[in-house]
Amino acid sequence: MVTVDEVAAWAQAFPGVTVGEWHGRRTWSVGKSSLAWVRPFSKADLKRFGDATPPPEPILAVKVDDLSRSRGA
Repeated sequence: MVTVDEVAAWAQAFPGVTVGEWHGRRTWSVGKSSLAWVRPFSKADLKRFGDATPPPEPILAVKVDDLSRSRGA
């Protein structure tokens, strides 16, 4: 599994990407548009795990142009 720090290094390697915070959480942006951000598990996320223990890392959200493209379709 990729860590948030590994993704941070990857995102910051792109030209024009800046690192910031939004509500105390790391974000990566180009101009005024966020392309990735870290968020904690919501109550709904935790409920989906049922009795299983959630991963220790938070969720890394990434904006994509089109979900079908992100799946290789």
